[in-house]
Amino acid sequence: MRRIGDETKCPACGWRIDAEAYHCPKCLIYFCYKCRKRVTKSANQFQCANQACECYGKLLCAACTVTIPEFDDVTKTYSMPGASGFGCFAYVAAAIIGIIVWCYFSFFAGVFAAIVTVVVGAVVIAKNGGHFTDQPTQDRNIVVREQVGEHRCCIQCKKPAEVI
Repeated sequence: MRRIGDETKCPACGWRIDAEAYHCPKCLIYFCYKCRKRVTKSANQFQCANQACECYGKLLCAACTVTIPEFDDVTKTYSMPGASGFGCFAYVAAAIIGIIVWCYFSFFAGVFAAIVTVVVGAVVIAKNGGHFTDQPTQDRNIVVREQVGEHRCCIQCKKPAEVI
């Protein structure tokens, strides 16, 4: 990648400066070494940390750096109840009881019976600590590739850039 603009003149005042400079001694401004855009004190300022790069140690603006996400394998633990089939059984039993009561009495009585059956099933599950049986909880470890962070890199070499 080539540098932008005349490298031997200040981008603001046109004063003759060294081609490797990023500061003008006449107008006292700082500018990005790569794109030669003015960099103020309040703006984010970076410098390349790769000694093999042409931009090493030079002032870079935020536009001349890129944010690269960092991915890593993360182990997540999910708890699986020992006998999880009872929760499904409670819903099926509620539906069957609701239909039977509906056939013999009325629709609203069937809905009420189904709601009562689900509540009773939930209470039984809660009393047993979330399990219908005395089986312990099974923990399942799953390895997932996730973004764990991101870092700023020099646009030239794609190696980390330091914040000044």
